[in-house]
Amino acid sequence: MEYGQTIRMTDKNCGHDDTMLKEGDCTVTDPNRVSNIFNEYFSRVAESVGKPDIIGADEPVAKVVNRHSEHPSVKAVKDKYTNPPQFKFDHVQKDDIVIEFNRSPPPKKTKKKQEAQGP
Repeated sequence: MEYGQTIRMTDKNCGHDDTMLKEGDCTVTDPNRVSNIFNEYFSRVAESVGKPDIIGADEPVAKVVNRHSEHPSVKAVKDKYTNPPQFKFDHVQKDDIVIEFNRSPPPKKTKKKQEAQGP
């Protein structure tokens, strides 16, 4: 599916609140179908981009970095940023993640969830 050719989203300022898509000759207004069309498109849009690249769990990072050093996107970043920031990732323990997760407030209920659960 070519996004620009087969799917056109209508202007929400045209007097209605529904999201409408034009897919081929059909106009789609059902929210589930609209979301499925977008899901289908965006989950497959990059299938043919790039090449398969499996990185082994015990493969040295330096080897992986070297293998990708000539990739056009890597070159573009290097050309744009002559002195790029260095990224540093700290190792964390599962217990630390669980503590932070439990410290977070529970998600707020939406109006729809409150109505579904009742008083």
